[in-house]
Amino acid sequence: MQVFQAHIPLYQSHFLFLFVFVCLWQFRASVYSLCRADMSFLLGATSLLSSIVVVLSLLSFFVTATTASATAAAEDDSFRPPMTPLITFAPMHQIFMLGNLTNQPITTSNAQDRSGVYWSGNPMGINVMIRFQSEEQSGSSRPYATSSAGATSSSCVFQLLGNNSDELSPSGVFDATTTTTTSSTTYAELNGYPEVTPLVTHLRFSVSTASASVSGCGGAVLTDLWPTPSSLVIVHLRFVHTKVPNAMELMQLPFMFLEAEIEAASITPSSMSTASVYVDMNAFNSMHLNADEKMTWGAAAVPTPGNGSFHTAMLGTSAQPILKSSGDQFMLDWGYLHIVTMLDDATNGISSSATATNASLTRSAFRSGASVLPPVDTHSPRLASDGYPLISAMTTFPVFSSSPLAPVRFVIGYDENGMQYFFGDVLYGAWTRQFQQQQQQGTQQQRTTFTDIAFRALDNYTVIRGIVSSFDAELMNLMTTRISPHYAKIGALAFRQTFAAIEFSYNDKFNESWAFLKEISSDGDINTMDVIFPASPLLFYAAPEVVKMLLLPVLHYAVNQTWHAYTYPFSPHQLGTYPVANITTSEQEVMPAENTGNMYLMLLAYMQKTNFTDVDWVYEGYWEVLTDWAMYMVETQLPVPPHQICTDDFAGPLAENTNLAVKCVIALEAYAEMCDLFQRRGYLNQPVRGWHCDVFHNLATSYADFWTAFAVETDPVLHLNHTRLAFNQPNTWSTKYNFLWQKILGLARPFPNFEELAANEVAYYRAKSNEYGFPMDVRHTYQKLDWMTWGSCLSNNVTEFAEMFEGIYRMANDTTSRWPLTDLYDTVSADIYLSFRSRPVVGAVFAAMMLYP
Repeated sequence: MQVFQAHIPLYQSHFLFLFVFVCLWQFRASVYSLCRADMSFLLGATSLLSSIVVVLSLLSFFVTATTASATAAAEDDSFRPPMTPLITFAPMHQIFMLGNLTNQPITTSNAQDRSGVYWSGNPMGINVMIRFQSEEQSGSSRPYATSSAGATSSSCVFQLLGNNSDELSPSGVFDATTTTTTSSTTYAELNGYPEVTPLVTHLRFSVSTASASVSGCGGAVLTDLWPTPSSLVIVHLRFVHTKVPNAMELMQLPFMFLEAEIEAASITPSSMSTASVYVDMNAFNSMHLNADEKMTWGAAAVPTPGNGSFHTAMLGTSAQPILKSSGDQFMLDWGYLHIVTMLDDATNGISSSATATNASLTRSAFRSGASVLPPVDTHSPRLASDGYPLISAMTTFPVFSSSPLAPVRFVIGYDENGMQYFFGDVLYGAWTRQFQQQQQQGTQQQRTTFTDIAFRALDNYTVIRGIVSSFDAELMNLMTTRISPHYAKIGALAFRQTFAAIEFSYNDKFNESWAFLKEISSDGDINTMDVIFPASPLLFYAAPEVVKMLLLPVLHYAVNQTWHAYTYPFSPHQLGTYPVANITTSEQEVMPAENTGNMYLMLLAYMQKTNFTDVDWVYEGYWEVLTDWAMYMVETQLPVPPHQICTDDFAGPLAENTNLAVKCVIALEAYAEMCDLFQRRGYLNQPVRGWHCDVFHNLATSYADFWTAFAVETDPVLHLNHTRLAFNQPNTWSTKYNFLWQKILGLARPFPNFEELAANEVAYYRAKSNEYGFPMDVRHTYQKLDWMTWGSCLSNNVTEFAEMFEGIYRMANDTTSRWPLTDLYDTVSADIYLSFRSRPVVGAVFAAMMLYP
């Protein structure tokens, strides 16, 4: 991004200088505040270098914001995500919306366009409204509206998100399907498709003068904000996530930020109007499906040492069955949903409130112009269907024609109060250790509370937002310039979807930071090896340490450091069903070649990506079992894998699978590379099971020669060389996505003719392509998004890759299967297949970022 642009007026340049000074001062104050508490935040915030980096990122963010109006027309809002991610900070709490460009009025037929749903389609209620208000009083204008005797108020309300169905359902009947709207509230028009970047979902809503008049806007508020017939007020709503890969403290946070900002180019200079942003979330967010559980709630204003208070509200089940259930479509029924407001600021006219009460009561209060939300309902606990309790918050701020305030923001998050169950131990979120302090008595440590970390994040919001914006802009720019704008659109969705499936916890027993990944929609397993594997390119590209954190729990299980003994002579498939890791050997899905190969390939890639500075743990803890698996693979899986399933288990088992064979061959070479490394480090002073490392290299090379001799054939019609689906099936073909890993690992062996074989495969895939890409193999017209990306990455030409990737972009943009991004679809129709959606395997698209510099 070009920071200094010639067309920026001189007065803006002076303002930029002032902005840098203010940022330095505020950052200094933030560091001082954190240091007083003996805390470390945001990658060592006390270092001068970090300060400079953060300020530069903030400067970059500011300049981008100041030129937003000039570049808005150039933004590509023609891409329609299959479903728009709104809240995606945790595997078991995700909210999406369709985001169709629906014109007013919203009716029963299209209300779901603005409604929040879980990845499975189950309702996840979130309502957002905005109110414009002005107090009409004779006399001079005020900097912002305040209550005063004799003043009369005019106001109007626009709904941004939600459908208010919980205000209409009959009392005592919990109806998740009702979509009818209830009030005369006008829906603001969605101005262009939602813009999704790796960390931010940006929704733009527009309100014209005509819409404002129809909705009831009148008096001063109409003349302030819509002074001419052509006036337009834009409301920006941003869902801001903190999954910044190079800032682990931010990645671990159990929440995201909701930002709201007003853009009114025609605003009257003497405006007295205010805007109030309202958000609520109902019990669907804190219980499983349509269970109608008893709920409990609370809200409080928390004063700070300075002026003002944070306002917070929470909601959860009264039973709190922590980690008692698991399942693919299971939704959290333990822990607490939270909404936290920004700090009150009387000087700038910013005030907030939060409550927990009935849906109709709190929404009616907001629509009627109340300056604070109703008090907390004290009749708790009670059934979710009894009055439909929810938590809500609002923030009121002045609307100025110049020097606009920074966006108002809310924290929306979930404190699970128990994140995973790992073979007898309850694991808590790693974020609970960020600011913990020693208790006065003994060495027991007290976990950080949700509100504590939320308040700290809001205190440091400017710094956090700068880091998020800088990373977001840089990654989008890299994806766009190195590959293509269309690749960047899919890459953004893939980034969000992959990290949304990962949570970070800490195991006190082993004193290790761990990560856990939910498979999502295809079984709900936890730390599935053949799901981590396709997701890994994103992690290796952006955060290699996360791969180690995902593999450690699997390896602990594999070497019997858990109460269930693992007895198979090959890598485990998974640890259980999310969030419960408690599986026995007999419950494993058996994939001997698949998962053992995955383990070797990812371990070597991790060592490479960390410049071989973190390898000792592999040898000291797991080399024996890794060697056992290597011997098993040589003895039973090579050169021809027997009848078995692979990661594409939906296609059924297959004997002599050439794609599985090539994985084993390259994986054996990866094992040999690790063997060489440990020999050089002095760990291996004698042969491994009587074999020198060279034996494994030579075996891998000989198996590669066998593979080339018996897998390659010539298509009798197209006259193109390609490789068979299975050694024993002539005139067949399949996508050799596993073959890519010799290129990813940068190995000269085991296939010395890799480039020739890869070029032949790419040419054949292109010849077999349909409208939405080439199929997975000869048997079907469906394809996996991850495997199509890897097959396309076999090309050495980035332009050719981008052309082949267009099938994926067109699928996402055209599909009528409106679900979170799928990884299994039909290449003829773009329809989703087997309901695969929201799966983290889409991180595979970042193989292109690893391979095309």
